[in-house]
Amino acid sequence: MTLLLRTLRTGTARVARLASEALLEVPSAWSDDDLWALTTSAAPELRRRAWWLKRGRSGWDETIADLEIMLDDDPDLAALGRNMTIPQFALPTESQRSRLLDLLPQVWPSNWRSSRVAFVAGLREDA
Repeated sequence: MTLLLRTLRTGTARVARLASEALLEVPSAWSDDDLWALTTSAAPELRRRAWWLKRGRSGWDETIADLEIMLDDDPDLAALGRNMTIPQFALPTESQRSRLLDLLPQVWPSNWRSSRVAFVAGLREDA
């Protein structure tokens, strides 16, 4: 896994995409902490790779990845999160709920409780 994660940071777009696909085959073998170097990189392309990989887990992880990218300083990257997918038949885990409660007020400061994400996740009364 270490080689694949390093390839995400140093490989060409095509090679990084192949490494991402291999990592998504075994999502339990890596965590968000493993993507820290990509997520905090000054290079927008590397932050986009982290978003794409996190989003590839699907479910609430996909929604969380979209919310995270919406907070990016780069407007092109932030726009990627606007077409967010919200799971309809799954509740978020406790760690996902916690992350959602952290992100939603940052993305929609004045009206996050009335967002569709908060409604579907059952978060309207939390925080």
